[in-house]
Amino acid sequence: MSSKFAVLAAIAVAGSLACQVAMAQASSPTRAEVKAETSAANKAGELAGPGVHGPSGPAVTSKSNTTRAERKKATAEANKKGELAPAGESK
Repeated sequence: MSSKFAVLAAIAVAGSLACQVAMAQASSPTRAEVKAETSAANKAGELAGPGVHGPSGPAVTSKSNTTRAERKKATAEANKKGELAPAGESK
């Protein structure tokens, strides 16, 4: 009698797990649905721009007051003076 009980218990557990998996798959959107939602949000301008990660807010979009050439010159001068931190470190 105990072997019948063990078999029935195993079948009940397997059935329960199968129902849970089926419910989880039914409630999540398909890849196509997610892509369609993302495309619609992009067309509506609702997506955050590049550089924005999570709830930290939008990336800084202010313009620089110096040109690239000026920054390169200042970096080269700082490098000659030994004022730059080694790669991977901060001063």
